Amino acid sequence: MGYETAFQAMEIVLAVFVLSPENFAHNHILGLLTMEMPSITEVPLGIQEILLPKPALDIISFTRFSLPINGNPHDLTTPDSELFSTSESMMHDMQQAHILRTLTMPTHDNVRRLELRIEKAVKSGFRSFLYPFEKTHVLLPFWTLQYWDEVNHISKVQNRWVRAVEWLNNPRKKPYLATGIIDRLATLSWEYRLPFTGEDTAVLADFCSDAWLGSGHIDLLLGILESTLMNHKIPETVKLDRIFVFHMINAYRAVAAGQTNHYDDQRYGHMREVGERIKAGTVLRAYLVVGVHCGGGRQCELPGDWEGKAANHWMAVVVDIESRVLYVGDSLGYWLPMEFASMIDWWIQIYTPSSAAFTIRKMPCTRQNDSFSCGILCANSIMHHFIPSTNLLKDGPESRITARGDILLQIIQYIKEEVRYLHCESQRLLTYSGFQTC
Repeated sequence: MGYETAFQAMEIVLAVFVLSPENFAHNHILGLLTMEMPSITEVPLGIQEILLPKPALDIISFTRFSLPINGNPHDLTTPDSELFSTSESMMHDMQQAHILRTLTMPTHDNVRRLELRIEKAVKSGFRSFLYPFEKTHVLLPFWTLQYWDEVNHISKVQNRWVRAVEWLNNPRKKPYLATGIIDRLATLSWEYRLPFTGEDTAVLADFCSDAWLGSGHIDLLLGILESTLMNHKIPETVKLDRIFVFHMINAYRAVAAGQTNHYDDQRYGHMREVGERIKAGTVLRAYLVVGVHCGGGRQCELPGDWEGKAANHWMAVVVDIESRVLYVGDSLGYWLPMEFASMIDWWIQIYTPSSAAFTIRKMPCTRQNDSFSCGILCANSIMHHFIPSTNLLKDGPESRITARGDILLQIIQYIKEEVRYLHCESQRLLTYSGFQTC
């Protein structure tokens, strides 16, 4: 059996260990094998496991995990000789380390200031620092600062999920949500790298709110849309993701400014690859969600940081290359920015030259009556365009609640299928490579 197959098997197994909560113990063992001895400013591994939530902990249990609360109990003006000690801290075993959960921890800024002082204190031979506790002081190890740093980050994520669960349990919203959402969240790890985007599961909490959906959410919506279209066997159709559109805007503006060779840059390799597929006739349609800047009037613009115009609205676009038609679905009734139409025409002309210019047509899209539903309505408009049996979402607060809950369930289902696929693939490759599986 070749080494290449064996290495491929091990790579997939490692991916499954990271993705799957059930296999977190294996991932932990791998970490132990490569672990170096920590310094006095690093939280010991065993203590991490009792003070911090494990990455495999499910989201609902994560919302109930006990963390210290923020406060400002420490006087940072105390001289080093009074703040620091050369004695070892009392936190030398796991039982005593539990006390840290009961202490009020400093604010994030004050933790940073303490860290700067501790860097100097370590070099001077100090081993711990004094911290107020029940009208007296305790000696804390220097690694407490790293613990507080991590808690500051974790508590922000936890608060997002606490608010999300409250939203799901709200009596005014619960009747319009599909059953089982909280049960499904209890199957998903709180620290998990989502498909289609480089972000963690924390972004999913925004679907349980009235928050405007940002770029990470749009990546997820387009990813689920792509999977659905593939399952329906929609042919010769390609997704142009957010990064693709970002590069296209940069390339077009550079070429329009006279940098004629700019499109040859290596960063546009994927654009050229899709262009060659268009030229070969294997791609006839493309779809995307583009961020635009909407102000007054009925026209919006592509964003440009140098102009002080950030994207504040999402717009759905389907590019029909054969018919030279740009279909636009917009929940506020805006027309496609003319710069965008010119940009698409420039790019397509490179691969399929034609004297026929692109025409712009509207495609059905539910009208929004709020400030945050454009992203979901964009994805729904594209889905309806390719699969007409997909109903357009209804307007109204009840429908918005239902749509957000349904999309969250779709994303969770996709994640579970992804984990299941990787697990099966790892088992197949391990068996093929001669490894013994558990």
